[in-house]
Amino acid sequence: MADSGIRHIDVGAELTRTEWESQESHELLHGTEFPASPVERQLFYRDNEHKWYIYDGTDWVWLGGGGGGGGMEVHGNEYHDPDFEQEGVAIPKSLLTTRGDIIYRGASAAERLAKGIPGAPLVMNANDPQWNSPSLVSLEAKTYYIDAENGDDGNSGEASDDAFKTWAKAETMIPIFILHAYEILILTDLSEDIVLEGRTTISGGSLMVHGDDETAPYNAVNKIDVLSCFGTIAVQYLRTTVDRTFVGYSMLPRLEGIRFIHNDVETARAFDLEACVMGLRDCDVGTDKAIDGIFATNCHIVSHDNSGNATRYGLYSNNGAVIAKRNGQPTGTTANENTAYGGEIR
Repeated sequence: MADSGIRHIDVGAELTRTEWESQESHELLHGTEFPASPVERQLFYRDNEHKWYIYDGTDWVWLGGGGGGGGMEVHGNEYHDPDFEQEGVAIPKSLLTTRGDIIYRGASAAERLAKGIPGAPLVMNANDPQWNSPSLVSLEAKTYYIDAENGDDGNSGEASDDAFKTWAKAETMIPIFILHAYEILILTDLSEDIVLEGRTTISGGSLMVHGDDETAPYNAVNKIDVLSCFGTIAVQYLRTTVDRTFVGYSMLPRLEGIRFIHNDVETARAFDLEACVMGLRDCDVGTDKAIDGIFATNCHIVSHDNSGNATRYGLYSNNGAVIAKRNGQPTGTTANENTAYGGEIR
């Protein structure tokens, strides 16, 4: 049976039925060089490559190409899936070997890919495979720290004395789908835009992005943008110094303890909300620093204990939006409230 790639181990002059059926009586052919006279359908394991091959009558063909997709093609003694040629095709981490090796087009042998963020998918980009960032799904609860003064983006970010330096780095650590409790703690003022986009919490997951002090004045950031986010997501205890806070195309995020201190009374809306369902609590639009305090279009907003004064309207509900009031609300010099195109304030 050696021609099939299975070799019997010498067990003596006669082979009993027990010995025949025992796995210990057989071994699969292996070594660092292919057999000299193979036959079609013979299997062989290359110890130095950690790969299985089958002889097709002409060539030794690697069996590691996998199935499905666009089928396999031969390149020397390597196979690859034509579907992977497309730039940016994501393939799951599970397609890698347990050793972490990967074969891609143009490679002469398996190459080791550096460890990626847990849960990250693999992006195959021509001959340069790399882990995608951020990861796809959270695997455990995490807290990351940002310290613009003493941090370093080469740190782990998982302790206040091992903090990241920038939001840009911390944001890459937030998975797309969050099944656990994630917290980003901003320890100092940041000269950055806080942009959070395309995150969803599910199955009890949560995401909190906040300053380290719940008492004003809070840590400063340039501005805050929350885009296409869904679930239990909160941005808290920060002040925007360059531009407004924008929330768009999102469901159930919460803003709490956000202060608008940028002075742009001509065009700025302290809180600009579009196509979302969300809540604002204990937020301050500043005193005569924005033209409108809370501007909502095509939204359903709960405004709870918010304050400040805008130069035009404190609350502005536009294009079918609903602003539901609870307790204190920002005021406006022109009028406290304004509605247009079917907007409601109640």
